Amino acid sequence: KGTPKGQRSQPMASHSPVKMKNAICDTRRQSVIGCTLPTRLGKGRPVCPIIDVAVVYVVQKRYVRKPVEQERRSDGDRPQFWLGMFDLDHFKRVNDTWGHLYGDEVLLLTAQLMQGHFRENEYLFRFGGEEFVIILRAADQQQAHQAFDRFRTAIADHIFPQVGQVTVSIGVTRLDPGVFSATLLDHADKALYFAKEHGRNQLCFYEQLVDDGLIEESEIVSGEIELF
Repeated sequence: KGTPKGQRSQPMASHSPVKMKNAICDTRRQSVIGCTLPTRLGKGRPVCPIIDVAVVYVVQKRYVRKPVEQERRSDGDRPQFWLGMFDLDHFKRVNDTWGHLYGDEVLLLTAQLMQGHFRENEYLFRFGGEEFVIILRAADQQQAHQAFDRFRTAIADHIFPQVGQVTVSIGVTRLDPGVFSATLLDHADKALYFAKEHGRNQLCFYEQLVDDGLIEESEIVSGEIELF
């Protein structure tokens, strides 16, 4: 990754020469423990500048658990949500070769491609540096794979000004409403790390990697947490 593992670079500065305000919005958000969660803004929804454990928890609580409980009561089916974490492959090379101005433009265009590619009821976040998080709903792993892989392909096919082709690696895990947010992010990060260590420009599911014996299963911590 462009940023050393375990470290997150700072969000894009608002004074950047690249005009980012249309793609990465800093208004009309709800504060969550010093973090931010975007409100539903329709087609103009923002990509949240930063996501952390508290933000994932709020998404779980407000937008995952309630639908799960409601649909269990109505027809017995359990809707599934998926958390995907991706970052730009060799992003440090982009900054070193073309400069941070073009690196910032790649981030901006990536955010715009996210907004245009995913549905209005899906949640898009920036994780810091060149990493992003997507939370979407899909009936099963196959549908989730199709949705995330379409996005991966769209990025690889896009020609970025001056830079040319940029690819992404994606790690995905099922968003279990009973598992701690930090554990879910760790699962997605492990799948992402595997994707980057084994060729990049690919999509890996944490659960599939565990089933195939390619990575060891992390300890699953579940239950409720107190935010206040």
